[in-house]
Amino acid sequence: MTCDDYKELLSAYVDRALHGDERTAVQSHLDECQACRVELGLLIRLKERLRAEKMPSLPPEVISGIESETLLQSSPSPRARWNWSWAIPTLTVAAALGAWMLWHFEKAPEPRLRAPLPIARAFSPKAISPEEQAMLALHRSTPSLDDLQ
Repeated sequence: MTCDDYKELLSAYVDRALHGDERTAVQSHLDECQACRVELGLLIRLKERLRAEKMPSLPPEVISGIESETLLQSSPSPRARWNWSWAIPTLTVAAALGAWMLWHFEKAPEPRLRAPLPIARAFSPKAISPEEQAMLALHRSTPSLDDLQ
């Protein structure tokens, strides 16, 4: 790097804005270069003078203009400031819980209703076939709605 490159970094060095290798490189260069040390001294004196100067005050028109612009604006409503960042995770958890409940808790099986049999066959077991007798036995073993209540 040349002296001109280091002189560009001197302002940041005075403001303590340089870190790490850059700061070390500028310090090493200042140890060797008289011209950059003089430039550094000028920057430090300029900074001290600027600090000693009184800050100029703003004209009253500017102050009143700022106040009128800021004081006349309405503050945001409490609803506008409400933080809704909790809503999406909460709804996601609720949806996952609902899906899990639907998956793991099946509906209770609906009661089987007795199939209607012809009245004549229901009371005379001799007149029905063996398949119909098996169906009748199954029919009699199945609870009716009256039994369930």
